Parts: sequence; C-alpha cells; structure tokens
Amino acid sequence: MASYIASARSNYFEVTNPKRFEKLCKKWHLTLTSMYTEDAECFVSNGIITPDIPNHKVLYGFICEWDAGGLPSYIYIDDPDNEEKEIELDFDNFIEELTPLIMPGYVVIMMEAGAENYRYMTGIAVALNSKGDTKTVCLSDIYEKAKSLGTTITDASY
Repeated sequence: MASYIASARSNYFEVTNPKRFEKLCKKWHLTLTSMYTEDAECFVSNGIITPDIPNHKVLYGFICEWDAGGLPSYIYIDDPDNEEKEIELDFDNFIEELTPLIMPGYVVIMMEAGAENYRYMTGIAVALNSKGDTKTVCLSDIYEKAKSLGTTITDASY
C-alpha cells in the first residue's frame, strides 16, 4: 500500500513577534526559515532566527518537514509517561495561531503538493493575511474549469 507524501512551505513574510513565531514553528514541527536582502543578494537561514542587521528587514517563513510533509495538521505534546503524544488538530487551528503573528500588509502564501504514488495527486495553495482572511486554490478546481472545454472529463487518478 502506498503512502501519501507531500511537500509544503510558505513564502517569506514579516512577523509581529519573531520569538513567538519560532515557538509556533516548534509546536507545529515546522522548520523556520528566514531571509534578508542586502545589495540584491539574498541570505537565507534555516532553523534559526536571522540576527537583526541595521537597515534590513528580516522576513520569515517555514518548511513542513514532518513525515508526510504536508501543511500543519498535528502537534506533539509530552504526556505523563515521558513520551511524546501526537495530537491531531485541524489546519484551521494552525491558521488561528499564525494569523496574529503576520505583520499587517503582508500575505502569507502556503503551498502543498503531494501524491500517493501516481494514484492521487493533490495540490493546494492558501493565502492568509493578518485579519484572518483567506483565499484558496486547489488543483482539483481544474475539473470545474474544464467543463467549458468539453463534455467528457475523467479523473487524473486510477
């Protein structure tokens, strides 16, 4: 039996509180990324907060590197037996925690693409602002859009 494997990440955006963003990334098992620009060069750092550099804005993002690689949907907590316990949450929980950390004016773009071998291929992109407003695009939206092109459309799966 095949497993669903995905890749997901965000764009770079300014955050209201870098330390809280770092904690959010740890909680949701995300790799924090950060970047700043200097003289048209881009400096990127994975897993650490980029130090402040005078006259340069630090932007942050994340990469989803957990087992299945998709957008965040679970956290781990320590249980009384000194073991990690997986708690499944909803992507909406992640959105609620991320929203207040987005600097007004910035839009976070999160993208995920994945497949279960060649059986099911999926893709989603979510845009989120500091007010909690979202826009979503799914690869599967193509089926509805393709209806104007012909009468017979089959699924791209087996």
